[in-house]
Amino acid sequence: MKSRIISALETVDQGVFKYQKIMNALNAVDVSNDRDFQNLFNGFYKMRQRKEDYYKAYFKYLEENKNSPVKYADVLMHFYTKFNRVEASFASKLVATIDSSKPIIDKYVLKNLDMKLPYAYDSSRISKIIAIYSTVEMKMLELCQSPVGQETIALFDLKFPQNTISSMKKLDFVLWKIR
Repeated sequence: MKSRIISALETVDQGVFKYQKIMNALNAVDVSNDRDFQNLFNGFYKMRQRKEDYYKAYFKYLEENKNSPVKYADVLMHFYTKFNRVEASFASKLVATIDSSKPIIDKYVLKNLDMKLPYAYDSSRISKIIAIYSTVEMKMLELCQSPVGQETIALFDLKFPQNTISSMKKLDFVLWKIR
């Protein structure tokens, strides 16, 4: 496992740089209007192929809520109500940008946690996704405290000694890279 962690850490340099830039800019700019922030965010989180009104609404919501805690379920439901889309991953990315101690749901992290999202046709998809998010949060917190998690965080800190990244995000970087 250690070799997989080290291998993953060898490929995250640009991502760490971009992430820190996003987090430093979050409270320094109006993210609803700052195109540089939006382009950096979209590129980092691979947020593509959405209509312009989606991007506007997403960054407006982020700007309006960046200084207060948000709940994953509320963010998920906000975009579902507004666009009739279940945006499990992008909702988690917004939440984790506001509170870096929160996890991100994406296919690689879910795969590494031996989980997956329900199918699009599942009639209780939204409630299942909210439950999955809670489980991911619990598993990630447990991983942060585990020997493997502690070793991963320590190796991350050795590679990036001046970082101010949360333990949750450090593990997210590694899980995202271990495919």
